[in-house]
Amino acid sequence: MQRGDEAGFAALPTEERSVQLPQSVRSALTGRESPLILTIPSRRLVDGYQQRYGYDAAHCFKDVPLVGLHRCDTGFRFYYPFSVAGDESLYRRHQVWTS
Repeated sequence: MQRGDEAGFAALPTEERSVQLPQSVRSALTGRESPLILTIPSRRLVDGYQQRYGYDAAHCFKDVPLVGLHRCDTGFRFYYPFSVAGDESLYRRHQVWTS
C-alpha cells in the first residue's frame, strides 16, 4: 500500500504501475475536492478476502488494478473508482461474518 505518490510504486506489478489514480476527486457528500490518502492494490484486497473469509472477491475488482481511498473535509472516507462495489453475495457473506 502507498500513500499518495510515496515510495513503493516501483515495487508494484507493471499493470498497477501503469494506472494513475487522481490525486483528488469530488466528494459525493459535499461536492468538494477530496485528497487521495491511500492507494491499495486490488490484488491485496482480493487476497485479504480470500485469506480471512474464504471469499473470492476478484469479480468485484474486474479491470480495477488499484483502489484509492480519499478523505472528504468532513472526515468521511470513500473509495475510488466509484465503480468498485460489492455485490449481493459479498454482503450476504458479510452478514454471516459479523453475526
